[in-house]
Amino acid sequence: MTTTPEYEKKQAFRRLNARVIEPGAMLLMLLGILFLCQPWVEFLHQYSVLVMLIGLIGFNIAVHVPPPDGPKVDEDDTGAVSVSAAVGRNTHG
Repeated sequence: MTTTPEYEKKQAFRRLNARVIEPGAMLLMLLGILFLCQPWVEFLHQYSVLVMLIGLIGFNIAVHVPPPDGPKVDEDDTGAVSVSAAVGRNTHG
């Protein structure tokens, strides 16, 4: 199976989103709360709601990007699969 450059670009963005953008948005929301609660630096207190809002909007966008596709499993490489080992086994205590 060959992959197209467009598919690879989508997967690269999805990986970037899962590793950087979504956690970064959560960090911005947390920083906004910390900026709001600290009483010493007026500049941080003034822009705390803006920082929280940017983080919230970024997070809402990031969670709507689908996760990256997992690794493709070749069924021929998984070996023999048997369901009979699980049949009759009592797993409830």
